[in-house]
Amino acid sequence: MSDTIRRATPEDLPAIIALANRVFRARRQGDMGAEFPVLFSAANAGNLHMVVRDGRVVSHVGVLRFTQSIDDVDVPVACIGAVCTDPDCRGQGLAGGALESAIADARARGDVLMPISGARTLYTRVNALSYGPEWKLTVPRAALGAAAGRPFVEADTDAVIALHERQSVRYVFERPRFLSRHAAQLGAGMVSQVRESGGRVEAWVLAMPGAGPSAPVKGQTALVDFAGEPEAVASLAAGVMDAAGDASLLAWLPWYEPSLRPFLATRAQACEVVPRNGRTLLLLNPLRLVELLADRLAPLSPRVSTGVLELTTGGGTVIARDPVTLHHLLFTQPDHWPGPVMIDRALARGLFPHLPIPIPAYGLCYV
Repeated sequence: MSDTIRRATPEDLPAIIALANRVFRARRQGDMGAEFPVLFSAANAGNLHMVVRDGRVVSHVGVLRFTQSIDDVDVPVACIGAVCTDPDCRGQGLAGGALESAIADARARGDVLMPISGARTLYTRVNALSYGPEWKLTVPRAALGAAAGRPFVEADTDAVIALHERQSVRYVFERPRFLSRHAAQLGAGMVSQVRESGGRVEAWVLAMPGAGPSAPVKGQTALVDFAGEPEAVASLAAGVMDAAGDASLLAWLPWYEPSLRPFLATRAQACEVVPRNGRTLLLLNPLRLVELLADRLAPLSPRVSTGVLELTTGGGTVIARDPVTLHHLLFTQPDHWPGPVMIDRALARGLFPHLPIPIPAYGLCYV
């Protein structure tokens, strides 16, 4: 028995997709290749890390490189997804080896962060940790007002991207990727709507109706991505709900979201602040992150050396000496830190509004 960890080639894609389907689509219909066409494209094959045993693909860690925009600063990231191992080969450390290969490759390419759509031990043992929190909002249809909007068409693409670019924290939408991912999401049962005013697109919503194959809650529309003012976004969501016959809207929004989150919170029948949302983040290059976000962090006089971060506030000096403390200091609100963080929370609150660093929600860019 011989195992080889290597990056994929386009010729490996059918075997990787077949493995992903055996693992992720065993209990429902669907094809991972069609649902994630950019991840599993020939152009991205070199970012897929796999374990080959005796000529057969037995484990896979997918990487899709994106750019996040934080305070209008471009931050290169390597998103992890479609991580899977043949059921007959689990418990042998295969995915761990492929993940280590993906991490080393991302660092070598200059990626700064690694968002991961999962929180299992495979990730946490390499210090990929929770961040946030997020707000989970359940809003009754009646609270959203009149429905409006029409279906998205390709001619709306540039207008939607321009609307999205108004958000200070976001994934950067590139037109070809946007259209490819958008088409795949529609094929998976999602609905895309736009609202116009004076002949111009003023809002966009991507949502999964409650009858959709991957709907989190049946009978409840889930908001996936959006752009525009809150009232306009709410009217589009209402239209999706009316067409589906759904009674409520489910929205997961990050703590920093400045407009839609408070708008929906005042109308929600249920509001929960969730510190650990099932997603994790690995900090690949602390020094480079501090350099990129120099304007945001300058008032804290940051100093970074060999994994140690020192910040100065009016109340004193904060020092993060280990990966767990460093991570949560940078990415998690102090009131939601887990037990292992060994910094005075009251002192850490003095770092606001410079910290925590806001991390964009996946939305359309989910891997």
